[in-house]
Amino acid sequence: MPEDEQGWRPPRQGGATSAAPQPGGMHTPAPVLRRRRRMRLLAWGAVLAALILLAGGLWWAIPPLRCGDLTNGVRRVDGECVGVTDGSFVFDPAFREVQEDIVAENAWAAKKAAEEDVPLVKVALLATLTPTDSSAMTHEQVLGALEGAYVALHRANHTPELRDSRPFVQLYLANEGSRQQQWEIPVNQITGMTDDDVPLVAVFGQSISTDRTEQAARRLSQAEIPVITGSTTADSLDHDNIEG
Repeated sequence: MPEDEQGWRPPRQGGATSAAPQPGGMHTPAPVLRRRRRMRLLAWGAVLAALILLAGGLWWAIPPLRCGDLTNGVRRVDGECVGVTDGSFVFDPAFREVQEDIVAENAWAAKKAAEEDVPLVKVALLATLTPTDSSAMTHEQVLGALEGAYVALHRANHTPELRDSRPFVQLYLANEGSRQQQWEIPVNQITGMTDDDVPLVAVFGQSISTDRTEQAARRLSQAEIPVITGSTTADSLDHDNIEG
């Protein structure tokens, strides 16, 4: 087998291979190349593992990340995701279908309002959207409330006699916790949404006659946000005691 001017000889057919010659006539043995390749793979593996650990650390260190992301209006407090969302954050797998319907209707309303150059407003359902065995409302009751709210939203946007010259409506979901213990978080968010480009104009859904229901209603009334309650029976939850 002929050799070139550098003294390098090509490998024999079917025999063991060696690395291509390097400048100056030197070549790197195949075992060295394999070792370098293995080291590169190990380095990439270490980087990947570090990124995974970093992501996990951020997930634990930044509670909002445990409820989706930092922009969805929901954050984790005492093991529950509370706050206000346009429906895109699913509070419970059982609610996924109806929440997807709400998100779709919200998008439709925004599109139609822009096309027809008519106002668009928001309303909020304030409720216990992460029910547990100790909640005043069961999963079935909360699901029924969500389904009823969606039907009302769809009817308001699509029924001519109700639409008339009224604005299109979007529905936002405000979770106050399984026992209303975090009511201040969504209520504070709601009061800050009245000056949005798409303003929030009303809150409904408070169907439990509790001190926390009354506190939330009073706070919303102070912000001049109308509150529409369902089956509340407490004497203090009426217009004579709480304006709006």
